[in-house]
Amino acid sequence: MSASVVSLALIGQATDFDGRFNAFTIVLFSILLLVGTLTLFRVLNGGEEDLAYVIGMNRIRAGYAELDSGIERYFVTSTHDDQRGITQTYTYFSQSSPFIQPLASSGMFILVVAAMVAGTLAGLVANAAGGSGAVIAIASAIVGASYFAVCMSHFARRYMRWQREYGALFPHAAAPVAGAVPSATSD
Repeated sequence: MSASVVSLALIGQATDFDGRFNAFTIVLFSILLLVGTLTLFRVLNGGEEDLAYVIGMNRIRAGYAELDSGIERYFVTSTHDDQRGITQTYTYFSQSSPFIQPLASSGMFILVVAAMVAGTLAGLVANAAGGSGAVIAIASAIVGASYFAVCMSHFARRYMRWQREYGALFPHAAAPVAGAVPSATSD
């Protein structure tokens, strides 16, 4: 991104910001959007790999806890591989919000930057087509917001599919239903 800004300044000076500059910026921002999108998907794949490692480590800790019940007090992360255990391992401390992890992630940062690049590209195309300031602003806003929404929808679908297909081996004990009376069993 920073090298692109420098190249825009150099090309702008060399072309006096004429039609060649418009063509160059559209090509440049198209390339930036492609690279940003590919980077975003690579980071998503890395996040899924990270999730698999967290699940695996939680399972290893669960195995240790089964072998030695006193060892669990030394663990700072979870011994459960269900959603609650995964969240505990990612956030560590109870005061941490489970929403901070995705909001502060590299993926979210890349998504926001890529959405801004998409919006800027739409504005550049609208400008090159002779659009008014309002048309340029509206095109930029719509395309940037749409890019963000489409990507978030895609990522949410992938996450929901993972939740449907994944089966925890070491889930937390089910919470008792309020007002339920324990049943007596006989041998």
